[in-house]
Amino acid sequence: MEDDMGYERSPSHCLLSYEDLADSDHTAVEPTAPPSRSLSEHRAQEVLIAPLPSSSSNGKDLADHATVEPTATPSRSPSEPRAHPNLNNDSASRAPSCEEHPAPDVAHASSHEEHHHAPDAARAPPSIPIDMPPPARNLLDDSSDVWYWRALMLLCIWLHLHYHTPYRACTLILQVIRFIFVTLGLLTSDSDALVTLHTAMQRLQLRDNFEVKAMCIACSRLYDNNPEGNPLCSTCKTPLFKSTVVSKQPEAAQNAVPPSDNPTKVPSRANAKTAVPQLQTPYSILSTQLPDYDGNLWKTLPGPDGKLFFDNRPDREDPSELRIGVTLGFDGYQSRNLILCGLTPGPKELTADELQHFMKEYITDLLQLYNEGIILKTPLFPQGRRVRVILLAVCCDHPALCRMAGFGDHNTKEGFCSRCKIKHADLKTEADMTIGAFPLRNGDKHQRLGQEYLQQADTQARESFFKQHSTWYTELSRLPYFDAVRMTVIDPMYNILLGIVKTQWLDAWIHENAFRGRTSKVPRELDQIHEYLKTFEMPRWVARLPKDVGYPAGGSLTADEWKGMALNYCPAIVPLIWDEWQPLAEEAHKKKMKTWQKKEKARLRRIAMGKRRADDGDEPAAPKPKPRMHAQDADNFLSLASALKIILARSIDRADLPHARQLLQDYLLGFLKIHPTHVKPNFHFVTHIFEQIEDYGPVYGFWTFLTERLNKVLKSYATNNHNGGELEVTFFRAFSREVQLRCLLNELASFDVSADLTDQSNTTSGDQTAAQIARLLLKTDSDQRGTVAALAHPIAELEHDLSSRFSLDAGALHSLARERQHDLLVFYTCKYPLAPIVDITASTRPPNAHFLNVNIHVHNYVVLDGWCIFPSRGAGKYAPDSIIQANFANMRYVGEIFQILTYVQPGTPGGPNHILYVRWFSRLTDVDTSIWDPYPELEIGFWLHKSYLNPSQSGPPAFIPISDVVSQACRIGIKLNSVRRNDADSDIEDDIPEASVPLRTVWMTTGLSRDVCVV
Repeated sequence: MEDDMGYERSPSHCLLSYEDLADSDHTAVEPTAPPSRSLSEHRAQEVLIAPLPSSSSNGKDLADHATVEPTATPSRSPSEPRAHPNLNNDSASRAPSCEEHPAPDVAHASSHEEHHHAPDAARAPPSIPIDMPPPARNLLDDSSDVWYWRALMLLCIWLHLHYHTPYRACTLILQVIRFIFVTLGLLTSDSDALVTLHTAMQRLQLRDNFEVKAMCIACSRLYDNNPEGNPLCSTCKTPLFKSTVVSKQPEAAQNAVPPSDNPTKVPSRANAKTAVPQLQTPYSILSTQLPDYDGNLWKTLPGPDGKLFFDNRPDREDPSELRIGVTLGFDGYQSRNLILCGLTPGPKELTADELQHFMKEYITDLLQLYNEGIILKTPLFPQGRRVRVILLAVCCDHPALCRMAGFGDHNTKEGFCSRCKIKHADLKTEADMTIGAFPLRNGDKHQRLGQEYLQQADTQARESFFKQHSTWYTELSRLPYFDAVRMTVIDPMYNILLGIVKTQWLDAWIHENAFRGRTSKVPRELDQIHEYLKTFEMPRWVARLPKDVGYPAGGSLTADEWKGMALNYCPAIVPLIWDEWQPLAEEAHKKKMKTWQKKEKARLRRIAMGKRRADDGDEPAAPKPKPRMHAQDADNFLSLASALKIILARSIDRADLPHARQLLQDYLLGFLKIHPTHVKPNFHFVTHIFEQIEDYGPVYGFWTFLTERLNKVLKSYATNNHNGGELEVTFFRAFSREVQLRCLLNELASFDVSADLTDQSNTTSGDQTAAQIARLLLKTDSDQRGTVAALAHPIAELEHDLSSRFSLDAGALHSLARERQHDLLVFYTCKYPLAPIVDITASTRPPNAHFLNVNIHVHNYVVLDGWCIFPSRGAGKYAPDSIIQANFANMRYVGEIFQILTYVQPGTPGGPNHILYVRWFSRLTDVDTSIWDPYPELEIGFWLHKSYLNPSQSGPPAFIPISDVVSQACRIGIKLNSVRRNDADSDIEDDIPEASVPLRTVWMTTGLSRDVCVV
């Protein structure tokens, strides 16, 4: 599946076993689409850096700051050769998918590294091929001679790493169960049944794979963790280590290991079971489900030979060479999709100069991976296959990006924007809010200024240089292909969702009292919004807003919640609030203006008469009343929501970009006019979003939701009150072990799929049991609002056809209800007009006709394009996952699914038909939708409440193919009201407004065809 440029596309919804990528036939990759399982999920992923203190045997501890780097190889065998250090990033890195999945190769490549703090010449030559890690089945078989004890080990390790069950509790479980099994005669006293969690993890090779690096607490330079002789920082002469008293045990005692807990068992490669590359979660047509990452950037990136780095021509020099692009996210949901490459020491952030010391070794590794690469052995390439890596982008929030890439922050007079030459004085002007108003910066000039900054004599000279040029030195400039202006991206999650959308809601509406909270007697705008939210029916993957959103009790919103607010909730609710409350607010503003004008005239008269204050000063003017709700604010917000529907979509049609550009431009200028005091730098940064989309494709591929999710995951680990650097090690160790274990479980869970059915000699009951248990453990890891892979997980065993858009569960056999048989007959008559099918009650049957088959398979759910759809529980009932939309006769219809079924009809061509029984809503035509009509991207519709079309009279058919579904939709029940008549704008509690009389309850829907799950 290659596009017209020859770039291999990668599904972000399928998981592969270890060898898949390395055995692929193409070399080019698509950047930054987050795969469902990525580098850090593989046991081979070992390239990690993190700060930590470390105690050594000579009684000295690492000073306050330290880093760690990987040392273990994926095979964990001392005889295995070590390879060149791999990509090490300063928090988390995300690899773009190559073919089905690129991650295993990078992970495997990285895991064999031994990162030396030494010149490049001292590094292991990359020409040494790297062996594959042992298969998961080998690891498990060699961990214990008792097959059911292996399952118990997996369970206890999973409880400890995933659910944070205490270490001692897991060990106690093993000890108690072992005692019970011995008593029952299932085990003997000398059986190989481990009784400590530590040894169990050693047997499965879930080990620490990082090396301690000392970081100077004064200048942040890195050094080897060698406390001999109390070394000092070579630059600032600060001691790198501090002395502590460390109790020592006799060497014999330290090395003593119980016979039954020998952790040194190494899996044998002689009887290794070779794994066949298989999709662990097969999913849909890859060519149609992938985002259009036809970006401009990687079409021009040069390789080390001067030719294109991503070159898929069949006559290229080395067709077997695999090339992978990665993005780097600094500062940071399934977090397993990330390589955790580093944790900078806390509690304060590193400055721009200090950060470059931390980045220096990472860039050296990237240079090696780009120029020479590494060689991996795989089943299809037993002699090894060269893999090269290129850094495609640095994507993070603006402050981190400035420190990472050498730009000035938003406080600098010039150069605060990393893309163009806007000056700070131009903020909050029309030019500031106009797309393309300023000339772009030059990457070569930025690199040259960075080198000049580095050459300044001292700190004072550097500060003076920075004030003049707003440029720092960045280690990224050492990469020959990296353009810091073009290849650094302000994360759209921060810029748009946590920036612009948050400013619109919180600053412009909440703080300016457009949406006011309740008084003791009077419900107001926020309360009405909450009432609407209570009836909002949305699929489980759409973020839910807090019930008290807008109040302090509602707390802070996550980026996903801001996304839901901007794309789903506010486009439907805000115009309703504005329509009801804005006329009243405008009337109240006019009254306040008249009162203010009278007071102002009186003040001016007093001044003219020479009256002055006691301090002999003029009487100041009272503040001029500001309108609480601007008449155009709701419409202006819909421009933003419509633009974001296009900009934040999973895939983008290039033909839609000019319209999105105009919508965004209208919003920015409108916001400047309505809320000039609330304009922030984020409103300028977003003017460059279309340049980034042209270079990198849809923002779904490079925003940092996954990186931010990592912060939440790390904070969930128990730290045992560690501090002084040990906190970072605890985070790192727990995360590393969990992703290694998850990879092992994924490989075990795919056993019955990947096993060679023609050779049952290697298949045992223990293997099947381990596979079943691995699937049970992984199933507990699914999140209701998780990724497509999590939603599709139960279906992986039932659906392996990649030519289908959807997957179904097994279903159960039923008879079709009599009242629905006529509708099914209509469906087949329309679909197969030449195949005569008659009702089972027909008195006569034409020649060659077949009776309607009433036996159907009814399914509990269907996963369609990543959406998990369930049938409704009844007409008019709460059905968040049952609302869908489809197009018929060039019109959009919204309906409610009541049955998902598979049906085979004799006499018709083809196989079984997968169809839905849908009851379509009755369209409402007498509602004023003029405010939504200019924004079809919002997919707003109005329908009669609890009223459905009769398919025999009008509308679409009751039965439709599953493939006809466009997307899911949200539904909300609202009461249409007339404009409020009394002074509801009063802040006096006794002025209780006379609410309008409710006209009727209707259904309102908003489509989700452009929305994606980001968690």
